[in-house]
Amino acid sequence: MVGGAVRFPYANTIQVTPSNTEDLKNAGGDDIRCRGLMIPTAGTGAIAIVNEDGTATTITGLNPDVIHPISTTRIRATGTTATIIFAFW
Repeated sequence: MVGGAVRFPYANTIQVTPSNTEDLKNAGGDDIRCRGLMIPTAGTGAIAIVNEDGTATTITGLNPDVIHPISTTRIRATGTTATIIFAFW
């Protein structure tokens, strides 16, 4: 821990376009499971994710400009109100 925050090493990041049908993909088009999500200040809002068991969960109240340790393979368009989302893995 540094300054009360857990630090996670991430090798990659992408800006996410939410989709109800498409999983997260890297630049080469391969499916990925992100290990962290961040909403910059300008993009605060809800994020709807697909859990490992296939169920959907909507997460609200995330602090902006923080990488939250959320693991998912898809950010759903339905239920997502955040306009800017970054995935880290």
